[in-house]
Amino acid sequence: MKDLDLLRCSLGIEVARSPKGLSLSQRKYLTDLLKNWDIRSKATDTPMDPNIHFDQNVGKSLADPEKYRRLIGKLIYLTVTQLGTAFVVGVLNRYIESLHQLYLTVSCRILWYLKEAPSKQLYYCPSSNLDMLIGLVILLIVVLPLVITLLLEAIW
Repeated sequence: MKDLDLLRCSLGIEVARSPKGLSLSQRKYLTDLLKNWDIRSKATDTPMDPNIHFDQNVGKSLADPEKYRRLIGKLIYLTVTQLGTAFVVGVLNRYIESLHQLYLTVSCRILWYLKEAPSKQLYYCPSSNLDMLIGLVILLIVVLPLVITLLLEAIW
């Protein structure tokens, strides 16, 4: 058996420990996503425009629906550390089969929101080492299977 030392990165989630707590980040994953989508417009303060009404038959159909589905899958995975986008990504996931331009625009707005601060991270400030361990176990047991389930739903 080999000691692999402290966890630094797992499944694209960067883990940083300090005496004050534990932080989880997906900075590299997010910067790669923003680079791949070539997001050049200015950042926004909110992940969704509150005046948008979702309907299954709104706007033009998308030319490349697979690209949109891949983006939604990546955004679902980002909700592990970017909790502010979880609601909007969940709504977009409901309409994954609609494939209209409106939904791509909303998903791009999420990218503009994430562009504002790609280094946002979850920070766990434990009262003891046991609390830190429990928080990490809860993340690995509860949150990651939920994200994987959402990803599988997006694929199907």
